[in-house]
Amino acid sequence: MVDFATRSGSWPGEEEDLENAFNQLDHRCLQAQGIDDPASPPVRIPAPEDEAAAVGLPARRSAGYGLADPAPPQPEPSFTGSGEKLRAAQFGPGSPHLPVVIEGNATVDTPSRGCIAEAHERLAGDVATWTRLYYLPQRFDERMLAAMTHDARYSAALAAWSTCMRSRGYSYNSPDDAESALRSQYQKLGVTTALKRQEVRAAVDDGDCQLAEHLPTRLLQIRRSLVASLSRSDLETLAAMSRLRRDAVARARSVLATAAPSKRP
Repeated sequence: MVDFATRSGSWPGEEEDLENAFNQLDHRCLQAQGIDDPASPPVRIPAPEDEAAAVGLPARRSAGYGLADPAPPQPEPSFTGSGEKLRAAQFGPGSPHLPVVIEGNATVDTPSRGCIAEAHERLAGDVATWTRLYYLPQRFDERMLAAMTHDARYSAALAAWSTCMRSRGYSYNSPDDAESALRSQYQKLGVTTALKRQEVRAAVDDGDCQLAEHLPTRLLQIRRSLVASLSRSDLETLAAMSRLRRDAVARARSVLATAAPSKRP
C-alpha cells in the first residue's frame, strides 16, 4: 500500500513489468493483424531510493536545470494514410472510449476496443481497473507530496539543505526556489553565456547539497510515513488497488516469461 501510494519500494520494478508486458501484448496483437509496427524498447523506471539517479549530477553538470535548453516538444503521432489501419487496430473501429472514474469527480476516457484495450484486459481483467491502476498512484503520490510540506521533518530537511547552500554562497529555501530564481533571471535577461554558467553552477551545488544531506531519501521517508495518516476510506482504496495490482503484475510476469524471442535485429 505504501509503495503504491508513493511510487517507491517495489513500485518501479512492478511498473516496468506491467508496461513491458503491455507493450509485448500490443505488439503481438498488431502483428496478428498484419501490421509490422516496431517493437517498443524496454521500459526502465528509476527507483526513487537511488539518490544518485534522483539528483542526476551528470546531467546537471552539462545542462544545469535544463532551463536554457528545454527539451524540444515531442511530435504528435501521425495516423494519416497507412496509419489509419494502425489507429483502427489500436483503438477499434471508431475509436470507442469508456469513461472511468478514477477518484472523486476525476474521470478519464480510456480505449474500450482494439489492441490497447485487449492488452489492458489481459493484464488487469478489464480496462477500468487498468486505468485506475495507472492513474491512482500518481494522484496519491501528489497528495503525499502536498501533505509532506506541513510536516516538521520536511522543514528540517530543507533547512539542512539551505545551510549547505549558504556555505556555497546561495540564499535559497529549497531546490525549487533555486530553480525558480534562475528561471526569473532568464525571463528578464534572456539566455546568455554567463547566465547559463550560473545555472549550471547552481544546479550542481544544489545537487551536491542534496546528496550531502540525503534530501531525496529524507523526503521519501516522510512521504512513506504519511500514508498511515490517510483516511480509512483512502486506506481501503489503497488495499483494494494493491491487491488488484499484485494480480496484474503476476499476469504481466507470466506474459514476459512466455514471450517468444524477437526476430528483429
